Amino acid sequence: MATLIADCENRASIVAALRTWPDFPRAPINFVDIFSLWQQPALVEAAIASMAAALHARWPDATTLAGLDSRGFLFGVLLAARLRLRFVPVRKAGKLPGPTTSKSYSLEYGENTLELQSSSLSRDDRVVLVDDLLATGGTLAAAATLVRGSAATLLGGIVFIELEALSGAAAVGVPLLTLIKS
Repeated sequence: MATLIADCENRASIVAALRTWPDFPRAPINFVDIFSLWQQPALVEAAIASMAAALHARWPDATTLAGLDSRGFLFGVLLAARLRLRFVPVRKAGKLPGPTTSKSYSLEYGENTLELQSSSLSRDDRVVLVDDLLATGGTLAAAATLVRGSAATLLGGIVFIELEALSGAAAVGVPLLTLIKS
């Protein structure tokens, strides 16, 4: 189970700003659209501030955030800049140059493969995964496998939204923080 981030006085407003699209990309998936939130900069700032404070409190020795393709990049880069941490992307197959390591995984609506540049992490890195949404946990679990396969230490993960009914946190196998549970 992911731990709910306690300090977020604007949580109700942030939740109200999100939109859900039924049957996207296909039935019976209900797609939670974060892009409506990005139209309200004050709410984005509130979300990032709460997530950054919780991440720093839980893992003060983190050195690197690994953002998951593609919406995890949005949160990951903002959090990394705010906390003055390194950011590395975990991308879909074929999107990163140079040598990579890869991990295939199942989604609630198909399969995919993630890649990490082989030289992006070192044994001195203490990594926190960042994504926008935790559903079944397949994407985060694959990213966790990639980080574990490097020389770095995987501390945990932080997500903007957890869809609790899908029990994805159990599949990831690392401590998780979440701003919103739905």
